Amino acid sequence: MAFIKSDGANKNDLWSVRPNGRHLTRLTNMNGHALSPAWSPDGRRVVFTHIDRRSHGLGVYDLNTRTVNRIRFPGNTVIGPAFMPDGTVAVGLTDGNNPSIFLLSSAFSKQGILERSAGIDVSPSLDKTGSLMAFTSSRHGGPQIFLKNLRNGNVRRVSQEGRYNTDPSISPDGTVIVYARQASGGHRIFAQDMVTGQERQLTFGPGSDEQPAFAPDGYFIAFMSTRGGKKELYLITRNGGQPRRLSTGPGDAAFPAWSSAQAQ
Repeated sequence: MAFIKSDGANKNDLWSVRPNGRHLTRLTNMNGHALSPAWSPDGRRVVFTHIDRRSHGLGVYDLNTRTVNRIRFPGNTVIGPAFMPDGTVAVGLTDGNNPSIFLLSSAFSKQGILERSAGIDVSPSLDKTGSLMAFTSSRHGGPQIFLKNLRNGNVRRVSQEGRYNTDPSISPDGTVIVYARQASGGHRIFAQDMVTGQERQLTFGPGSDEQPAFAPDGYFIAFMSTRGGKKELYLITRNGGQPRRLSTGPGDAAFPAWSSAQAQ
């Protein structure tokens, strides 16, 4: 599992850890802030947002060479990259006033637009086939969760309750979407069953629960929570239950991202 760990007030880097808390490893040591990591389907690369004093960039960490390539794009905004099953990348970029979701080639060059509206469109999450994309959009006012069928272009709204829903993660089989909702006392994780149409609250605090991420098995979910007094990673199942803390050592931990099934 990749995640982001703080190292002082102005520095966040990319780390990895096993779901059992073993093999905690620092992957990058860069000035600025790393955010929102995502694994390639073959488990050989991790992409992430990187922000320093001058710019936004797309960070690409190569596990074979242990090197980082930082790529900048016109518009100077990079939000929430996610790999497609074929090795291409969906990511929020700007070429105007608001971010849209662009498709990048496997070499990380712009190929086209996956989703654009009059609002902000960011945070793509793909099912294992690459045909369903959950994302966050402000097209109806506050941020809400939407689902796009990339085969036919149909878009439907997923979150129906609450004024502020973000951080979508779609299950590998495309049947469930989890996301964070701003509620009284903090954010909570909710799950929308796309088959039955029913929504279920999975976490109940204390603190704030955000950034849910489905495991490749579609059963476990990692998320960031402040329930222990600082930002830490926790695990639950798609049915909820008592969260289990994942040990990541000193410093805040956030943005969990599971490696693909092929890489395990």
